[in-house]
Amino acid sequence: MGESIDIEGSGPSHPGKEGFFPVDRNALAPDARVPFLLFVAEGERFVPLVMKAGGSFASLSGIPLPAWGDIFIQASETHLYQDYLLSLLKDRRNRRESRIGMQALLLKEQMRMILKGIFDNRISREEIGALVSLTGHLIDCFHRDCSVLRGLITASKYAYYPFLHSVNVALLSVGMGMYLHLERKRLIHLGLGALLHDLGRCSLPQALLDRLGAFDAAEYLRYTTHVAEGERVLVYFREIPWESLDAVLQHHERLSGKGYPSRLPGRRIRLFGRITGIADSFDLLTTPRRGKRPLSAASALLLLRKEAEEYDGALVRTLAGMLEGANRFA
Repeated sequence: MGESIDIEGSGPSHPGKEGFFPVDRNALAPDARVPFLLFVAEGERFVPLVMKAGGSFASLSGIPLPAWGDIFIQASETHLYQDYLLSLLKDRRNRRESRIGMQALLLKEQMRMILKGIFDNRISREEIGALVSLTGHLIDCFHRDCSVLRGLITASKYAYYPFLHSVNVALLSVGMGMYLHLERKRLIHLGLGALLHDLGRCSLPQALLDRLGAFDAAEYLRYTTHVAEGERVLVYFREIPWESLDAVLQHHERLSGKGYPSRLPGRRIRLFGRITGIADSFDLLTTPRRGKRPLSAASALLLLRKEAEEYDGALVRTLAGMLEGANRFA
């Protein structure tokens, strides 16, 4: 049994929906039997889509999923969903006609499941190893077909969940790194740091995370402590390279020196910190959040370009080029 660390203050990663877990509709194979219930949200209610019939579960064949909105499973059945993903992934790896895109999607879903557990409970060496392995497999998929990465990034967005945001930031960061032709080992380090960049938020009180509007001085100071808390947890694990920690420690630093926690000027913010900071801001700008309407990708990029004193302009152009699908990974 590997060592693990309880994350101070950790708990359900989305208050009010802790009994349900959002799943990617594209991972639900029409011809496969699903061993769990599916739900859609209608206001504050969760309405089942697939019901048990005679003690067993039906396949999705002939059951139309809604054209929009998130699909959920019960949080108590996430282990069944994980087994379902593993079986689909194994099946597709054994098929010659297996699509790279579906493999990548299933890998991404597994990554989300692991992060959900980390944000809700504890982090262990086994989970870190699994994230490293999944990141490497995803990078290999992207190298085989660069359009797969763009497809995962531009897929329909869920409402904000910390673990989903972290996966999105990792995909954007790795995509930028591939566009810059970073070697595979460094891409894995970048992806791992981006996946764990917000781990310290688990230490913050839920009332602070739910706060609408601007923080007062005391609230802002408390919020900034999540960076140091993430470092405190992650330095315990020798498996995490120092380069990965740059993404955790520096994603809120800004070129102007007005970021936090160290108010580093531009020349002292390392590459992974600058990349993850841009990916983090872009995903927050384009994701539906309580009290905030999402921006389009074009509008978010324009805003980042205007903030030239805060964000590395060359890296913002890298993000734009990657999102536009320029084939520069080879």
